[in-house]
Amino acid sequence: MVASKATTCSSCDGGTYSEGLAVNCSVCLAGTASSSRASECTSCEGGKYSDEGAASCESCASGKYSSGGAQNCTSCIGGTFSSNRASECHECDRGKFSAAGASSCDRCSSEVSTSHTSLKGSSECDRCIEGYYAVANEGVIRCKVNPAGVLASEGTTVETMCIQEGWYRFSAQSVRVYRCPFPQNCEGASQTSSGTGGNVTAVLGIACAKGSEGPLCAVCGNEYYLNRGEGTCVSCDAYGNYMGSLICLGLLAIVGLAAAIKVKQRHRLKFRTWQRRHRVVLEQLGDTLSVGFVSMQTLVLLVVNHDESGGKSPPSIYRMFLGAFSFAAIDITAAIPGMGCVYRGFTTNLVSKTMLFLCLHVGMLAMWRYQSGKRNPNAWKTLKRLVWISKLLLPAVSILISKSFRCSVYDNGDFEYLAVDHEISCTSSTYAFLVTYAALMGVAFPIGIPLLWLIKLRELRDRINPQDDRTSDTNPPQTLPRGRGMSAATPQAIPRGRGMSAVDEYNDRDHTRGYRLPRKINIEDDPVLSVSPMQTLFNGITPEWATTYEVLDMGRRLALACGTMLFSQLNALVLFSLAVVMLALASHTQGHPFDNLVMNNVVAAAHWQTLFAIIVLLVRDADMFDEVSFFVIGIVLAVTNLGLLSMVLRPIVPHLKIAIRTIVSGLRDDLIDDIDEKSVGESGPSDGSGGRGERLVRANRGRSRDNDFENPEMVMMKVNPMHVGQSNGGGGGGGGG
Repeated sequence: MVASKATTCSSCDGGTYSEGLAVNCSVCLAGTASSSRASECTSCEGGKYSDEGAASCESCASGKYSSGGAQNCTSCIGGTFSSNRASECHECDRGKFSAAGASSCDRCSSEVSTSHTSLKGSSECDRCIEGYYAVANEGVIRCKVNPAGVLASEGTTVETMCIQEGWYRFSAQSVRVYRCPFPQNCEGASQTSSGTGGNVTAVLGIACAKGSEGPLCAVCGNEYYLNRGEGTCVSCDAYGNYMGSLICLGLLAIVGLAAAIKVKQRHRLKFRTWQRRHRVVLEQLGDTLSVGFVSMQTLVLLVVNHDESGGKSPPSIYRMFLGAFSFAAIDITAAIPGMGCVYRGFTTNLVSKTMLFLCLHVGMLAMWRYQSGKRNPNAWKTLKRLVWISKLLLPAVSILISKSFRCSVYDNGDFEYLAVDHEISCTSSTYAFLVTYAALMGVAFPIGIPLLWLIKLRELRDRINPQDDRTSDTNPPQTLPRGRGMSAATPQAIPRGRGMSAVDEYNDRDHTRGYRLPRKINIEDDPVLSVSPMQTLFNGITPEWATTYEVLDMGRRLALACGTMLFSQLNALVLFSLAVVMLALASHTQGHPFDNLVMNNVVAAAHWQTLFAIIVLLVRDADMFDEVSFFVIGIVLAVTNLGLLSMVLRPIVPHLKIAIRTIVSGLRDDLIDDIDEKSVGESGPSDGSGGRGERLVRANRGRSRDNDFENPEMVMMKVNPMHVGQSNGGGGGGGGG
């Protein structure tokens, strides 16, 4: 710089500069700097800055940056960081975050939670790791474990949950996901999926398989029906494939029934004689088969309730075994494919079956009144058959009634549907009608019928268990001598009310050594009990239990079949079932309600088998089985059931074989007689002895005399020797001649 009138040049100070022949020094602009005696200012490099007139550039602090020629440093934005003298900020890595002006990034897992994460360059941990979903609460992101049925993916939010196949949720804002009752109907989806079934909800992206719709995809659309075996909705066009088979089976059944009726009418006297001879064995067969039917019915209904309550399926081999006895549940819609195409909905199912059950009672009562008006001595047997039918069918009808009261609640009550039919909302007028109707049917059937039984049995109490027998000690129950069975020389040891049956012989031979024989009801000698329709309920029961046992047992069956429907929680259902079975088992073991040891053992085995099945279901729900042991348990359950059935039939199988053989041989001989008689009638006698055909007829009739089924007179003589005198009384003179 050259001053006015100056003889020499002066140096410019730092932060200023001058060009040649300059009169004064100029100040450096911000973002530049100069040392002394500088002819120009130099721009600050990246990572530095300067104010106006700066002799040098200052470095930016950590968390800030600057580009070349900057007059100040800029703080790094959130999600980035920088060290000192940085010309730029660097983004935080994935899983890290930073606030504005940060010199380094922090880890989400250590600073927030192990379930949080972030994308690269994030200023906060606003995402959740795989297996969690994010929920915003007052601006704070919280991570929660995915509910079952949601695909695991990082960054999942409530709105972007991807639903697995076999699962369903009701809204995009819902955090509850439910397993579909028929998993194949639910294809699963997210908001971006399109579904392949042709039935996709655009907002939720929830895809139902073709033919299914509604909540949980549990409703079959028009022209579709639910195939429970396959667990999906099937087109009614496939129903036509079953129609031919069903029609053929129906025709075969009709032909077989017609043939049986014709044979029975033709051989009415022979059948009656045969039934009279084998009455005790047939009664015992009916009792044991009833016990087997009741046991399997209870198990089938119990497993169905367990499945519908969300329990895990029993072993596959055991389920296949129970499937063979599914007929015991008396569910035609489940047993016959395509019945859902004939009539739809639970309301139709309930009304039709309860009305059919009611009409059955009304019809048989009308038949009884008609027979009574005609003074038919067997009119009481119509009511007896009605009681027997009610005993077998009441639990199956009652469980249908009880299903009307159970609703499934979803999303904290936002959605509520009938558990057995999600087409019916529990807030609709249809459901109000259904509950009212079911309540009336409940009073009439599961409450009214057992109550009527109890009243009628109490009216017969003094005849079933006379006061003298209850108070007198002069005639204590008989006891078999230890080490010896009963013999023909000890008639007082033969139980009263029945003859010595095959089962009594079985008891005597194998089991009753030292066993205190129970008293039996004297039915045949009592004019009221011998024609009482309630025989089905007290026949074969000891007098002490006769007026209450069948009512209590029906209560047990209804509790296991219907009472469990009142529990929405699986644990409550299992505990209730355990309590009922254990109470029944303890009562039966201590009371011995049946009047023979075999039936007591059979029913006790049935109780133990039911208890074992419930325990297996409980352990199954707790996931305490591995694959191998689970399969073994299934085999054990199936073998236990087979053992129970063999125990039921073992005492009477030999006598049943004899009875069947008698029927077959009798029908065969009768057929031979018919053929021979036809041949005699067509050809005529060929010699004085009546011809070969006539000789064959006489020979066959001779053989028939030794066949109990063919010759009623011989049977009556064997059963009742006094019948000889009765049959010859009118013609005694002729016989003597």
